Amino acid sequence: MLYNKDWNKPARDIQSLDSLIHWLGQQKATKRYSYHNGYTCLLAQYYTDMGLTNARVGYKRLISDQVHGSLPDGFNVIAKGNIFTRLYGLALRRAIKLKRDREWHAECWHQA
Repeated sequence: MLYNKDWNKPARDIQSLDSLIHWLGQQKATKRYSYHNGYTCLLAQYYTDMGLTNARVGYKRLISDQVHGSLPDGFNVIAKGNIFTRLYGLALRRAIKLKRDREWHAECWHQA
């Protein structure tokens, strides 16, 4: 029997903020991206790179051959930015800030 080194790897959670942060960190920080075209926007590119086919993204929805559902909370805010901040490096900053804010809020609730 042939051995595949990927058999024991855990499946990647493409809907996780950590996965998006990792992907954004691999993009060229100064490269601009589209926001208004659901087929070529940052999130459509992300989901395509994660293995989804025919990925298209709306304001709150993800549709592909494999998935029809809601975007995770915060993903659209990360991608939207504003017309002057639609660079991969700045989207990465927004994603990291969102993660830190969530961790801080979780910590505050845990202490209460």
